[in-house]
Amino acid sequence: MKNFKNIKNKNIKNIFAISAIAVSAIFSNNFAFAANADDVEITDEFVRLNAPNAKATGAFMNIKNKTNAEIKIISAENTVSQKTELHTHMNENGVKKMRQIPEIIIPANGSVVLKPGDLHIMLIGLNQPLQENQKVDIKINFADGSTKIISPLVIKK
Repeated sequence: MKNFKNIKNKNIKNIFAISAIAVSAIFSNNFAFAANADDVEITDEFVRLNAPNAKATGAFMNIKNKTNAEIKIISAENTVSQKTELHTHMNENGVKKMRQIPEIIIPANGSVVLKPGDLHIMLIGLNQPLQENQKVDIKINFADGSTKIISPLVIKK
Protein backbone atom coordinates (compact mmCIF):
# COMPACT_ATOMS: atom_id res chain seq x y z
CA MET A 1 0.00 0.00 0.00
CA LYS A 2 2.86 2.35 0.80
CA ASN A 3 4.30 1.88 -2.73
CA PHE A 4 0.92 2.68 -4.26
CA LYS A 5 0.79 5.96 -2.26
CA ASN A 6 4.28 6.89 -3.47
CA ILE A 7 3.35 6.17 -7.09
CA LYS A 8 0.10 8.11 -6.70
CA ASN A 9 1.90 11.10 -5.11
CA LYS A 10 4.57 11.08 -7.83
CA ASN A 11 1.90 10.98 -10.54
CA ILE A 12 0.06 13.88 -8.94
CA LYS A 13 3.31 15.85 -8.71
CA ASN A 14 4.03 15.06 -12.38
CA ILE A 15 0.56 16.18 -13.40
CA PHE A 16 1.02 19.48 -11.55
CA ALA A 17 4.46 19.99 -13.09
CA ILE A 18 3.19 19.27 -16.59
CA SER A 19 0.18 21.55 -16.02
CA ALA A 20 2.41 24.36 -14.79
CA ILE A 21 4.65 24.02 -17.85
CA ALA A 22 1.64 23.97 -20.20
CA VAL A 23 0.07 27.04 -18.59
CA SER A 24 3.41 28.83 -18.68
CA ALA A 25 3.84 28.01 -22.37
CA ILE A 26 0.34 29.21 -23.19
CA PHE A 27 0.82 32.53 -21.39
CA SER A 28 4.28 33.12 -22.78
CA ASN A 29 3.02 32.48 -26.33
CA ASN A 30 0.06 34.78 -25.84
CA PHE A 31 2.26 37.44 -24.32
CA ALA A 32 4.66 37.33 -27.26
CA PHE A 33 1.84 37.02 -29.77
CA ALA A 34 -0.21 39.88 -28.33
CA ALA A 35 2.52 42.45 -28.91
CA ASN A 36 1.95 43.06 -32.64
CA ALA A 37 0.78 46.62 -32.06
CA ASP A 38 4.01 47.35 -30.18
CA ASP A 39 6.11 45.68 -32.87
CA VAL A 40 5.12 48.03 -35.69
CA GLU A 41 6.32 51.56 -36.26
CA ILE A 42 3.96 53.88 -38.15
CA THR A 43 5.36 57.05 -39.71
CA ASP A 44 4.37 59.71 -42.25
CA GLU A 45 0.67 59.13 -41.63
CA PHE A 46 -1.92 61.48 -43.09
CA VAL A 47 -5.55 61.63 -44.20
CA ARG A 48 -6.13 63.22 -47.58
CA LEU A 49 -8.28 66.35 -47.55
CA ASN A 50 -11.24 65.52 -49.75
CA ALA A 51 -13.39 67.75 -51.93
CA PRO A 52 -16.07 69.59 -49.89
CA ASN A 53 -18.95 67.31 -50.97
CA ALA A 54 -17.02 64.02 -51.06
CA LYS A 55 -18.25 61.32 -48.70
CA ALA A 56 -15.00 59.32 -48.57
CA THR A 57 -11.26 59.77 -48.29
CA GLY A 58 -8.15 57.74 -47.60
CA ALA A 59 -5.58 57.39 -44.84
CA PHE A 60 -1.98 56.72 -45.81
CA MET A 61 1.21 55.83 -43.91
CA ASN A 62 4.43 53.85 -43.74
CA ILE A 63 4.29 50.74 -41.56
CA LYS A 64 7.46 48.98 -40.43
CA ASN A 65 7.49 45.51 -38.85
CA LYS A 66 10.30 45.20 -36.30
CA THR A 67 9.95 41.41 -35.79
CA ASN A 68 11.01 38.17 -37.45
CA ALA A 69 7.39 37.20 -38.19
CA GLU A 70 4.80 38.71 -40.50
CA ILE A 71 2.13 40.88 -38.92
CA LYS A 72 -1.41 41.26 -40.25
CA ILE A 73 -3.68 44.28 -40.04
CA ILE A 74 -7.22 42.93 -40.27
CA SER A 75 -9.31 46.09 -39.90
CA ALA A 76 -9.39 49.71 -38.83
CA GLU A 77 -11.88 52.03 -37.15
CA ASN A 78 -12.29 55.79 -36.93
CA THR A 79 -14.60 58.39 -35.47
CA VAL A 80 -15.22 60.62 -38.52
CA SER A 81 -16.92 58.17 -40.90
CA GLN A 82 -19.56 55.47 -40.82
CA LYS A 83 -17.31 52.74 -42.27
CA THR A 84 -13.60 52.04 -42.39
CA GLU A 85 -12.16 49.52 -44.87
CA LEU A 86 -8.77 48.24 -45.94
CA HIS A 87 -8.37 48.87 -49.68
CA THR A 88 -6.07 48.39 -52.62
CA HIS A 89 -6.20 49.28 -56.29
CA MET A 90 -6.41 46.54 -58.92
CA ASN A 91 -5.94 46.79 -62.65
CA GLU A 92 -8.96 45.30 -64.44
CA ASN A 93 -8.62 45.42 -68.23
CA GLY A 94 -6.48 48.53 -68.07
CA VAL A 95 -8.74 50.31 -65.58
CA LYS A 96 -7.59 50.85 -61.99
CA LYS A 97 -10.35 50.09 -59.49
CA MET A 98 -10.42 50.22 -55.70
CA ARG A 99 -11.23 46.98 -53.91
CA GLN A 100 -11.73 46.12 -50.25
CA ILE A 101 -9.25 43.55 -48.96
CA PRO A 102 -9.43 41.37 -45.81
CA GLU A 103 -5.96 42.20 -44.47
CA ILE A 104 -2.71 44.02 -45.02
CA ILE A 105 0.37 41.88 -44.38
CA ILE A 106 3.54 43.53 -43.13
CA PRO A 107 6.39 41.10 -43.90
CA ALA A 108 8.90 40.03 -41.24
CA ASN A 109 11.52 42.76 -40.77
CA GLY A 110 9.89 44.60 -43.66
CA SER A 111 7.59 47.47 -44.35
CA VAL A 112 4.49 48.39 -46.29
CA VAL A 113 3.63 51.79 -47.68
CA LEU A 114 -0.02 52.79 -47.77
CA LYS A 115 -0.18 55.40 -50.53
CA PRO A 116 -2.64 56.88 -53.03
CA GLY A 117 -3.29 54.51 -55.92
CA ASP A 118 -2.21 51.49 -53.87
CA LEU A 119 -2.88 50.08 -50.38
CA HIS A 120 -4.75 52.45 -48.07
CA ILE A 121 -7.36 52.74 -45.33
CA MET A 122 -10.65 54.03 -46.71
CA LEU A 123 -12.92 56.27 -44.60
CA ILE A 124 -16.39 55.92 -46.10
CA GLY A 125 -19.53 57.92 -45.32
CA LEU A 126 -17.90 60.93 -43.71
CA ASN A 127 -20.09 62.39 -40.96
CA GLN A 128 -19.10 65.94 -41.97
CA PRO A 129 -16.49 67.56 -44.21
CA LEU A 130 -12.95 67.24 -42.91
CA GLN A 131 -10.90 70.35 -42.22
CA GLU A 132 -7.23 70.83 -43.09
CA ASN A 133 -4.96 70.11 -40.08
CA GLN A 134 -7.78 68.30 -38.27
CA LYS A 135 -6.61 65.16 -36.41
CA VAL A 136 -8.42 61.92 -37.18
CA ASP A 137 -8.12 59.10 -34.65
CA ILE A 138 -7.75 55.75 -36.40
CA LYS A 139 -7.59 52.48 -34.49
CA ILE A 140 -5.67 49.77 -36.34
CA ASN A 141 -6.64 46.20 -35.42
CA PHE A 142 -4.11 43.38 -35.72
CA ALA A 143 -4.79 39.66 -36.20
CA ASP A 144 -3.54 38.88 -32.69
CA GLY A 145 -6.19 41.12 -31.10
CA SER A 146 -3.86 44.01 -30.30
CA THR A 147 -4.61 47.54 -31.48
CA LYS A 148 -2.73 50.75 -32.18
CA ILE A 149 -4.30 54.21 -32.32
CA ILE A 150 -2.79 56.84 -34.59
CA SER A 151 -3.91 60.44 -35.05
CA PRO A 152 -2.89 61.60 -38.52
CA LEU A 153 -3.52 65.15 -39.70
CA VAL A 154 -5.82 65.91 -42.61
CA ILE A 155 -3.70 67.48 -45.34
CA LYS A 156 -3.97 68.51 -49.00
CA LYS A 157 -1.94 66.13 -51.08
